[in-house]
Amino acid sequence: MEQARWRMRIGGEAIRASLVLALALLAALMLAAFVLVRPALAVPEQVGPVNANHGYPNWYGDSNGLKLGLCLDGPPLCLEGLPNPTQPASVAADPALSNFPEEAFWWAGEASIERRAGGRALLVLAREAAFGGADEAVRDGDQVSFSRVRIRVDNLRPGATYKVTHPYGVKTFRAENGGAARGGVINFTEDIGCALSPNPAAPRCNFRDALFGKVDPFLIWDPMTGARAPVGYVGNPLVDHRVVGSPRGTNFFRVEGPDAGGRGTGINRVQTSLFSIQGKIVGAAPSFVGLAAKPAKVRPGGRVTLSGKLRTVGGPTNLTGKSIELFKKPKGARTFTPAGKVRTSSNGSFSRRGVKVGKNTAFRARFAGEPGVLKASGSDPRIVRVTR
Repeated sequence: MEQARWRMRIGGEAIRASLVLALALLAALMLAAFVLVRPALAVPEQVGPVNANHGYPNWYGDSNGLKLGLCLDGPPLCLEGLPNPTQPASVAADPALSNFPEEAFWWAGEASIERRAGGRALLVLAREAAFGGADEAVRDGDQVSFSRVRIRVDNLRPGATYKVTHPYGVKTFRAENGGAARGGVINFTEDIGCALSPNPAAPRCNFRDALFGKVDPFLIWDPMTGARAPVGYVGNPLVDHRVVGSPRGTNFFRVEGPDAGGRGTGINRVQTSLFSIQGKIVGAAPSFVGLAAKPAKVRPGGRVTLSGKLRTVGGPTNLTGKSIELFKKPKGARTFTPAGKVRTSSNGSFSRRGVKVGKNTAFRARFAGEPGVLKASGSDPRIVRVTR
């Protein structure tokens, strides 16, 4: 993947595609014994208040309750920065007086597959801010936002059928003929959001229109593998990383079909699980609780040790002393009942020994969260079976 990452710049091409397609508005991994749980989709997507200085929502919130603000800090953690970083972001009626980039992102994700035979296999995902005027100038009144899914693949067999799977869906394409140099090509862009009306008396952009797009919830760095996300961010766009968050459980980009690995390779499936992710957190950061129960089988009256780890993406680095609630539910019981509380050590680990097991018992762990700092989270159940 290109180190600079500014492939995410969509510029004039982005807005032209956006203004056409936006009208279609209505159209867990394991580490050792610990289980990572993707938070349940529990809340409606949200749009934050519009900032009076630049005319865009301060944040968008996904169905996991994660809020991301416009990332305007510039590289390395934001794809875009302000023309004058010493002054606040602003959009004026006169573009010459504006202090805002031509485009910016609340969230962006990109995956690229390196193929033996060369050519491009690129997935671009975004929740984007841009300007929809005829000259695409940074002008007040021309603000638009949209959700993007873009797929570009070349060096395929012209006329052949390919299936593309990504975190937000599956789509089938017939490769068009791109000429001798490019071979078969897939060139797909779906932008869903608001478009400006040619009628000057028409209302401004409805920023909620971007919620009709497929980008939800936001992908974030997988906390169980690789480097930690920088505090305050859900990733670093200069570092490829595994992700979590796909509502379908497909946290990857895959192309399947004849010579998907490039013409003449005989490779019919290529895939990557590494993404470039940008997102600046507003409010509480995501948290995740892993839980293990050992041994997994005990005699009647036996006891087990419950252990696990609290992790975060973009939250504080020191997770010492966080309270974890434990719950149990013997076979036949209708609800989980309290099984004690534990405190985490400096790296978020926790353990409780000698927990009694009655019949076949399911255990869970829950972190209540900290307002404005860490969101609440809970583990999947871990079942301990009683044998005779």
